[in-house]
Amino acid sequence: MPRLEPFIRDFVAALPDAVLLIDAAPTIVLANAAAEALYGYEAGGLSGRPLAALLEPEHVAGAIENGRRVLEVGAPFAPPLERPTYRKDGSRIWAEVSAARWASAAGPLAVAVHRDVTERKIAEEALRRSRESLNDAQRLAGVGSFERDFVRGGITWSEEALRIWGFSGDAPPTSFGPVTARVHPEDRERFLAAREAALQRGNGSIYCDFRLLLP
Repeated sequence: MPRLEPFIRDFVAALPDAVLLIDAAPTIVLANAAAEALYGYEAGGLSGRPLAALLEPEHVAGAIENGRRVLEVGAPFAPPLERPTYRKDGSRIWAEVSAARWASAAGPLAVAVHRDVTERKIAEEALRRSRESLNDAQRLAGVGSFERDFVRGGITWSEEALRIWGFSGDAPPTSFGPVTARVHPEDRERFLAAREAALQRGNGSIYCDFRLLLP
């Protein structure tokens, strides 16, 4: 295990993010207090442990390969990786991991920053399940929906809405032009007037009956 100069240890210890210095083994050479708190270890408890102690077995080979790329090639993780990791008590968390090569006097090390993103992953999973439930309900009812974001642009479609309008889920329309083009020419003026009324009103219901021309 490489010996680090005291000021390096002090610098890493002062960082607010969870930071691990990792060698080619890969072994954790040094973990700061934030990393020890994140993973539930006592002071100094992570230093000298194999990186595999934090990972699921199926992710160890990938971590070794990523570490090799960082140490030998100098390639940072781009974008940061998200992977499940384990605390000392066996509880599972999700960590966003970014790393870069540091050519220390003791030899090349990977400087890895771990951020706890467990709450975000839980929220994303809950949202995914909610969308699946909505898609199931809309499919059974034959009702579709879409949302248009006027700030960032783009349209978010439900699966049933794509089916009704005859659009592909692989390449859904992101602007209103292709949507309007699917409306029968004889109904298009009425459709656009209803759309404008909905935009002007901002809330409440607008009813419009129109025909679609499918592929």
